[in-house]
Amino acid sequence: MRRSWGTITNHLWDFGDGTSAVGAIVEHTYAQPGQYLVALVTTDDDGAEGFGSAASVIDTTRSLPAVSVKSPLTTPSVGGNVVVTGKVSYQSTARILGNLTSGGPLTVIDGKSTTQLASLGSIGGQITSNTTVPPVVVDGHAFVYKPTEWIDPVNTTWRQWMNATATSNNAPTWSRGLSANPGCTLSPGCDSVNGKIVTLSTPTLVDARRSVNGCSAVTVQNMEIAMSSDLTLIADKIGIVNGLKVTSADGKAHVLRLIATGNATSCTSTNGISASGGLNIDPKISTQVLAAGQAKIDGPASFSGQVLAACFPSSGATNIAYANVVTPGLVVPQ
Repeated sequence: MRRSWGTITNHLWDFGDGTSAVGAIVEHTYAQPGQYLVALVTTDDDGAEGFGSAASVIDTTRSLPAVSVKSPLTTPSVGGNVVVTGKVSYQSTARILGNLTSGGPLTVIDGKSTTQLASLGSIGGQITSNTTVPPVVVDGHAFVYKPTEWIDPVNTTWRQWMNATATSNNAPTWSRGLSANPGCTLSPGCDSVNGKIVTLSTPTLVDARRSVNGCSAVTVQNMEIAMSSDLTLIADKIGIVNGLKVTSADGKAHVLRLIATGNATSCTSTNGISASGGLNIDPKISTQVLAAGQAKIDGPASFSGQVLAACFPSSGATNIAYANVVTPGLVVPQ
């Protein structure tokens, strides 16, 4: 019998960068240039599904981080200046007491002109758009890892940490996560650690540097760390993709350190840290993001702690409440 196809009622897009969308026609902006596998799953009114995918090289070198300042319920107010490397969407009921400077265009959502924004007191200082905005640069923070200075934590390698996590999550015997070469990505898949949860019960320092493990960069993908003690991850380069959630499993205060160490402290250094897809860290966890190069956070992100890096570009809703974190081997410039 010949099957008659129903009417398509749902379109689900997977953009290959950890994000998705629903709709027959959708728009998506990639944060980084590169090759992405874009997939589409359709569902008809009979419940049947269709699937298609295509690898596309997306040139996003002209895409810039954007900021949206609007006030659907309350009136947000910024007491100082706002500097954005990309475009700005702004609502006139918001308020910036200082200057607004953007590397891209300024769009006022409710149609007011820049002159009206000034006369309304919505923006108290100068408004400059489509200008060159340099990245935020701070003095480099030198970091030297000396195992003898770390007395409390259990020092372990990336391979040992992957093996222990895969074992704790009952990974199948054939899983790469149990092998002598578990790879450089910590993910929930059965070929990695077989679950989203990493449980930490003792103070732990994970040495993931290339000189120790052979990984020029390590990636933590779509994971959750349940901390009952402190954790320090040291690597040449750290990537967090598809989100990271960190909780205090025992309800007590703990410290999380993410350290990308290197000799050169500059924006061009390859020793950096990037986070995308959501960074949700329990306020009880004091977090230090320390990079010899760039620390890049694409929100939403929320944590208590500090970011110490040569450059710190950020986009999306990023909320960092300051908390001091003491780190052995860290030299703060005077």
